[in-house]
Amino acid sequence: MGHPETSSLIVGRDHDLAELDAAFREVVAGRGRLALIGGEAGIGKTTLIEQFTRGAVAAGATIFTGACYEFESTPPYGPWLEALTSSAQYESDASLLGNERVDGVVADSDELRERAFRFFTEAAGHKPVVLILEDMHWADEASIDLLRFFARRLSNHRIMVVASYRDIDLAPESPLAHAFPILIRESTPLRITLRALDREDVGRFIDRRYSLNQAARTSLLDYLCANSEGNPLFL
Repeated sequence: MGHPETSSLIVGRDHDLAELDAAFREVVAGRGRLALIGGEAGIGKTTLIEQFTRGAVAAGATIFTGACYEFESTPPYGPWLEALTSSAQYESDASLLGNERVDGVVADSDELRERAFRFFTEAAGHKPVVLILEDMHWADEASIDLLRFFARRLSNHRIMVVASYRDIDLAPESPLAHAFPILIRESTPLRITLRALDREDVGRFIDRRYSLNQAARTSLLDYLCANSEGNPLFL
């Protein structure tokens, strides 16, 4: 899966992008996959996902995107509700997962999970589906339960779920931390942990943006390596 229009945007992630592309090819062939992308804030999780997503769209996929948010009270199934309404190709009904509450608790959760899964599998019957769920270290318990539900059932559907999270912000008591070993055991996901860029990567970062003589390049390279610690956002 090519990415000609974005090939200059990121550095040091070729292997990670290739792994996502390979997983997507499996999805196109009818074997669903879960991908878990971890790393610190600013390390490039969203940028990697955006570049992968452009290639998936070019290959004919339908993209759904939802996220969790630090300073907001995330409702049950928050990122899933956002994902349901994110694709212009579908007139999604957010009440698939919400609004059926008793004293603030979502009722008939088994039925709601089945309805959500049916929605995405029906969409996947037309085109491969890539479902992006970002910042899942902030996810509520209901969202993580639904992620597990999906992960166990993906294998025969053209659905790829890509969930990102901050590994250093993953509190031991968080729903994702509790579910992580079970997700690994039940679904054998693709796991990508993004690390800091090394000196060679930072050099390529400079070369793609500036035309410098050797002395200026070396000076800037030394400065960026010393002050960014290889974090792409700081670069």
